[in-house]
Amino acid sequence: MSYNRIVTPRAYMDRLSFDLANGFRTISNYTIIQDDGSTAVTFDGGQLEDIFDMRPTNFATIASTSQKFHIQIDTGMSSDTVAEANFLAILGHNMEEASAMFRVVHDDSSTMASANSVTASTAVTAVVNAAQSTVTVYSAEDLDGGINSSVATFTCTDASEFDNHIGGIIKIDNEKMLLKSINSEDLTVTRAVHGSTAASHDDGERIYFDYSDCIQPANNGWTLITWANNNSDNQYYRIEFLDNAGAGSNFAADLKIGSIMLGEYIDFPSSPDMNVGFDIDYDGTKIVTSSGGSTFANTSYLGSPVWAKTNPWILAASASENIASKNSKAYGRRKYNMNFSYVADTDLFQANMHAAHGAMIDGSDLYSQFFHKSLGSHLPFLLTIDKDNTTTPEGDYGLFRLANGGLNSTQSAHRFWDTKLNLVEHW
Repeated sequence: MSYNRIVTPRAYMDRLSFDLANGFRTISNYTIIQDDGSTAVTFDGGQLEDIFDMRPTNFATIASTSQKFHIQIDTGMSSDTVAEANFLAILGHNMEEASAMFRVVHDDSSTMASANSVTASTAVTAVVNAAQSTVTVYSAEDLDGGINSSVATFTCTDASEFDNHIGGIIKIDNEKMLLKSINSEDLTVTRAVHGSTAASHDDGERIYFDYSDCIQPANNGWTLITWANNNSDNQYYRIEFLDNAGAGSNFAADLKIGSIMLGEYIDFPSSPDMNVGFDIDYDGTKIVTSSGGSTFANTSYLGSPVWAKTNPWILAASASENIASKNSKAYGRRKYNMNFSYVADTDLFQANMHAAHGAMIDGSDLYSQFFHKSLGSHLPFLLTIDKDNTTTPEGDYGLFRLANGGLNSTQSAHRFWDTKLNLVEHW
């Protein structure tokens, strides 16, 4: 909808920075490594910590020669309920320029032995800059012999279809395999890339690429995906990055990542009252008056610095002109003042305000899922002013903090409360 039309807000609360801030996790619980599990990723700029500091302007640059790599998150939670997530945001990236795609998998095992991949769901909300690829199936009715060893060679009708996917993951029925080489019509694969021990396969089975879960951003800038809550097999999350040509290919350019957010979102129970306040504050400028009465502007900043490839919150392809132009950049800092009247006590508070930690993490009320997870004004969060906007959703988003630092509420009727939000843009 955009035009700054405030409907029903949604806040995306980052579990990664929350766990780092309260000391439950350290950066050692968030690892980055190439897909072989042993080769370090080369940083041409920045470091791993920059990816989790909630500042998209402070980006890390990963060498294009790193090929397929992954970032793995150990939530430290063995309980499926409290370890669940339903969104991933990657802010300040250049994935279109780098010809990169990614997918999210999760498992209770750090080896991802039986990993589950998430599917971006437009039924939950609109995805932003995230086209999810579909399964590509190839005819393989004339496979020569079964695949019943750790390494096997077989023939299909048109192996040239696989030319650009050396190192990619394929499937024979539901078993994942790594495509190693092609010689004329022969494909050589390694079985069980995720550690499965499925039975041997026979002639006539179908072969297809396991890129069906990959997200391919069409633009540089930022990407947001949501999915239905994964309430099982979720102690570990792995975000896999690879070039569009396959796991064995270099990226088209060094891959830049400004910030990664993973966690759960919370919808506000209603729209705010009509008297919403919205300001754009040019707070980086101070007016100085000289002894002679002349005035001068002393400006320390005009607005958010640019991201890795674009202006903040802009989606643009590398071929676009001036995608980080100073002339087209939005200056100033956004501020919202919202009042919510007659909020049900069940929407605002927990049933037990001293409940066990599981309720604090996995509740459905604003206190535990919004105010608690932002730690007052300590942590920023991703906010949209219209959770159902599917036409131009990127215009409704931003990183914000609580300006007043906490929960303020007044009882307005039996079991109903009034509460307010003062939000200030963060960068």
